[in-house]
Amino acid sequence: MGRPGAGRAAFHPTAGALCGGAYWQIGRGNQPPPNDAPLEIEEVVRWGERMLAANEGTPDVSAALAVGTGLAMALYHKSRTGEGQSVETSMLNSNAWVCSDDFIRYEGKPPRREPDAELRGLHALKRLYRTHTGWAFLECEQEAEWETLCRTLEREDLLEDDRFSSATQRLEHDEALASILSGIFAGRSAEEWEATVSPAGVPCVAADARSRGEFFLRDPSVAANELVVRTESRHSGVMYRQGPPSRLSLTPGVAGPPHEHGEDTLAILEELGLSGEEVEALRRKGVASAPEWRSAAGEAAGE
Repeated sequence: MGRPGAGRAAFHPTAGALCGGAYWQIGRGNQPPPNDAPLEIEEVVRWGERMLAANEGTPDVSAALAVGTGLAMALYHKSRTGEGQSVETSMLNSNAWVCSDDFIRYEGKPPRREPDAELRGLHALKRLYRTHTGWAFLECEQEAEWETLCRTLEREDLLEDDRFSSATQRLEHDEALASILSGIFAGRSAEEWEATVSPAGVPCVAADARSRGEFFLRDPSVAANELVVRTESRHSGVMYRQGPPSRLSLTPGVAGPPHEHGEDTLAILEELGLSGEEVEALRRKGVASAPEWRSAAGEAAGE
């Protein structure tokens, strides 16, 4: 008998929902009503759109990381012992690991901070602020950063304010601090705040309205770091794709164009040690395919 749930299809939103990812991304006070709550169709659509927006990209990615890590460990074991073994993982388990901080319980554990209802951030010093032009994201977590921020904003009076005298106090009076900083950030553009605050040592960047796709295709820093690279091939033309996620000094990765169907067939069969007669037999039986064979067949048919 198989394990409970074995064989069930694994879908990105299903695993994310079971592990609570979407629930934590939806923002304080935005949790959907109970399953048996009577809703009009307009409300169903509204909640569906809200939950869709909260369905972050973790499930598929973490599942792939679990598979890759498991394979790497198994290959390392094989290189040391010569023994091969089966590798098994699940999208649910990999996502439970990503959310493991919420699965752990102990006395005195501080509550997990949720993003606010508008999904601006977790607290006043880690959130988006509307500026005179665009948005700026501020992340000021350390005490030294807080002191630097106040001096950079020319608001040393905040350092003397008892409500903000410590990290605990600032969290307790979070709404008041967010309101003060909102008024300050509204006075300049996002680019000005980045140019002023970030060089002082406090993380602050312009967060414009570009989509993630546009950012990765157009941002100069992305191109300089080869996070996205330009590829070109005969069958797919020009295509931009993600660059290698890791850089190895001796064996650098190469991000090439997508391979044509069967493009590597002959090289793989040769590496496996098959003779020319055996490869030809696979071709005749239709077991293997290669672009060279299809081109030859097409030319013959044209004749």
